[in-house]
Amino acid sequence: MVHLIGPRESRQSVVCMSAGRITETALNCSLHSRPSTNRLCEAATVTTGGNVYEYLDTAQEIEQRRLDAVRRYVLVDQPVEDAYDRIAFLAGTIFDTPIATVSLVEHDRVWLAACQGLVGVREVGREPGLCASVIARDDTYVINDAAVDPRTFAHPLVRGELGLRFYAAAPIRTHDGYRLGTVNVIDNRPRQATPRQLQALEHLAALVTDELELRLSVIRSTATRAWENRS
Repeated sequence: MVHLIGPRESRQSVVCMSAGRITETALNCSLHSRPSTNRLCEAATVTTGGNVYEYLDTAQEIEQRRLDAVRRYVLVDQPVEDAYDRIAFLAGTIFDTPIATVSLVEHDRVWLAACQGLVGVREVGREPGLCASVIARDDTYVINDAAVDPRTFAHPLVRGELGLRFYAAAPIRTHDGYRLGTVNVIDNRPRQATPRQLQALEHLAALVTDELELRLSVIRSTATRAWENRS
């Protein structure tokens, strides 16, 4: 049995500092999602002598807004829906991998809205290197051999029974700029991905976004009708 549930503990952002300045590297490494670097810095511009705690407060606020975006779709902790299951199936077929998932990155875990190839698994830990790192970027993310890649070689899914080696993912981006999670594929052997495969993965992530927006429309319509009936 593959044990995939990681420890649920909050993790602090790593802040790079030099001579009292939060460096550009620290901003670019943020795991908190907004449409652009400018929005990452929207609450404050930190210069020499700036307050590191002010930056951390800003990063936490941005992450909270991302989590609010994840939760507005009411998909975490819900049964698998056919639309997302089909997208995961297509991703695995395109890459010919044994595992493919549609994931949402929550506060302390990664919820699998759909999972092909791991029966009964619905969540994994939010350790950096895989899905938790994908939401820091707008483009695709590829690990060709996780056992030697410094981003992932210590990850529980790499060192554990699953023996993850290949991982490719595209972020799921909402229309208002939040990165909620990923469409990803996994293999237990090292391999390469073609540009066409990665482009297909981005299209599948966009399809997830479309499905989520339809879901949100239904949620809001239902709430509006319920309010009107009470009036």
